[in-house]
Amino acid sequence: MSPLSRLNEFGILEGDSEDVRLQKNMLVHSSLMMAVVAVLWGLVYIHFDEPLAGAIPLGYAVASFISLFLFGKLRRYHLFRTSQSLFGAVLPFLLAITLGGFIPSSGVIICSIVSPLTTLLYAGRRQALLWMIAVVLVIVAAALLESVGWVGSSNLPGWLVRTFSVMNISVVGAVAFQMLYIFVGQKDQAMELVARERHKSDELLANILPDPIARRLKSQDRPIADGLDDVTILFADIVGFTRFATRRSPEKVVSLLDEVFSELDELASRHGVEKIKTVGDAYMVAGGIPVTDPGHARGVADFALGLLQCLVRLRQEKGHDVAMRIGIHSGPVVAGVIGKSKYSYDVWGDTVNVAAKLEQAGRAGHILISAGTREQLGDDYLCEPREAIVIAGREPVAVFELLQRKDG
Repeated sequence: MSPLSRLNEFGILEGDSEDVRLQKNMLVHSSLMMAVVAVLWGLVYIHFDEPLAGAIPLGYAVASFISLFLFGKLRRYHLFRTSQSLFGAVLPFLLAITLGGFIPSSGVIICSIVSPLTTLLYAGRRQALLWMIAVVLVIVAAALLESVGWVGSSNLPGWLVRTFSVMNISVVGAVAFQMLYIFVGQKDQAMELVARERHKSDELLANILPDPIARRLKSQDRPIADGLDDVTILFADIVGFTRFATRRSPEKVVSLLDEVFSELDELASRHGVEKIKTVGDAYMVAGGIPVTDPGHARGVADFALGLLQCLVRLRQEKGHDVAMRIGIHSGPVVAGVIGKSKYSYDVWGDTVNVAAKLEQAGRAGHILISAGTREQLGDDYLCEPREAIVIAGREPVAVFELLQRKDG
């Protein structure tokens, strides 16, 4: 491994998350950098005949290296983090007192602010707040000691004091900027992630629910329930599917249903009707729902005729020997969203029951419609009367077979 790779693995535990790994890497790198800078800092003070002031940053460097060594051996991140914060708060205080106070020490005590700022990045808000309070107390203590004269003196040249003042202000400003830079970057990433997840959620909701219903669901908390006076319901069921399924592998059964129902999904979208659900090998659509459409019966009739043509094409192109019987009825329904963990948009009422009974009474490749639907289709469709069907609890239902559109 390269030295940089080894350094990036320094103190890392096997179960550490990516966030914790990043925090440890940043703290290790910054601690090494500050220790090296402290050595140079101490040597400069010693060169200008300030041995006590020079010993403080050199002592900081030694303590920081020991802290790094122990972190590598013990892997105790909390101890390493706390020790670095402590060193960062105490060093500027000691230098300020040794060199004669705030101004003669080049305002070095301002560097103590770095300690709570870095804690905010590596630990969290609660710990950073505690360190901020501690640093404020340290600064107040330094001011009180200077006011009573309990400070040393400095023989540093004026130009060096000014240079160190610029450096100290720049360091604190750079650290503060880094904190904000990282925060803004993480906030932007989080917002981008939220936007992507919201988009995925919206797409998923749009696949489950009609678009107008999905928008209402996102904008209101109350249950969605509508009474619709005039819609058209269609049920289509694969004839002989149970026998087919018992003779085929699960993969082939699911593959067939997927191909057939995917074709029907596209067909429903093309004719402006709403797919309500699939139940086993049954397919249910509705016209005039959830948005009122005066031509709902025609849309469903065109869908039904297109469905039979689609099955013929699938038989010719892919050899799928699939036949469906279809029942259609028009009338009032109740529609709404049910469920909490898995939403479902569904319709209920006598209209739904009659459409289902028409489908069950039909034959493969035939479309049975009620007299109510026949009336709404007008003279544009060719229909032939069939024997009425009896449904428990109501009068016999007049039935017609939908054959084709008169315009071909």
